[in-house]
Amino acid sequence: MLKQFFPFALILILFFLSCNGCISDSNTTTSTTTSPTQPVPVEVKIPKFNRDSAYFFTEKQVAFGSRVPNSKAHTKCKNWVVQKFKSFG
Repeated sequence: MLKQFFPFALILILFFLSCNGCISDSNTTTSTTTSPTQPVPVEVKIPKFNRDSAYFFTEKQVAFGSRVPNSKAHTKCKNWVVQKFKSFG
């Protein structure tokens, strides 16, 4: 019966030994320096979601066929996506 619990006990012991360094000691002090400045918010224009376009793009991608890496369908789909992103800027 002890042989059945040995792997579990071994894993448990190794887990606790590895976590020993994870728990910080309350007697040690660490100092971190942080910048007092706040990040400047940046305004980003997000286009409205168009479900018809999303469906079209999904349909177009699936129409290439099974996109197994290095297959013709994969290469055609990759080229189409790159071209589409370039057209969007």
